[in-house]
Amino acid sequence: MRKGGFVVCIAIVCVLSSGAFAAIGQAEGFLIGAGNGVTLLTDGAAENVNVVIVENSQDASSPSGRVTAMQSETGSLVQGTSAVGMSGIFEAVQGAGAVGEQWQFAPNFGSLGVQSQYLDVGLGQDVVKLGGVGNVIAVQALIGCQVQFIITPFGISANIQYVGVALFDGLGGGPDANTAVSAGANIGAGQF
Repeated sequence: MRKGGFVVCIAIVCVLSSGAFAAIGQAEGFLIGAGNGVTLLTDGAAENVNVVIVENSQDASSPSGRVTAMQSETGSLVQGTSAVGMSGIFEAVQGAGAVGEQWQFAPNFGSLGVQSQYLDVGLGQDVVKLGGVGNVIAVQALIGCQVQFIITPFGISANIQYVGVALFDGLGGGPDANTAVSAGANIGAGQF
């Protein structure tokens, strides 16, 4: 009788040490911060462009192969400013920020796990024309995407979100035109 109890004890220890009950936990995030602009104080032309791209991706499987967790996120920002003129002040100033975070926890038994995503974007820009003849243009856009999957014997859980925002401002006119435009946009998305 003791030999049988000893064999059962060894079998339980082997199952526990094999990772049959191992869980998967993952987290990733990104932060984008960018500024762009042009200032023209005399006759001429000026332009500036920023492009920022970020991408994260990871996946994992439990040692037993019963649970797989995957997540990916990406963000792309493009900013552009241009000024053409004479005998005046022409200016465009841009600022952008984005924060993306996601995490997931996948147990090896009993549930589909837990997933969370957060994506927040803010854009702002100011365009000014004081005197002179000419124009100023500012455009910027940001697109972000997050994707998560957990695959277990109990099913599949998916968590997907996208955000996109864009701004465009332009000014022009003759020597007596003094104009200014200020624009901003904020967008956020979250899934828990």
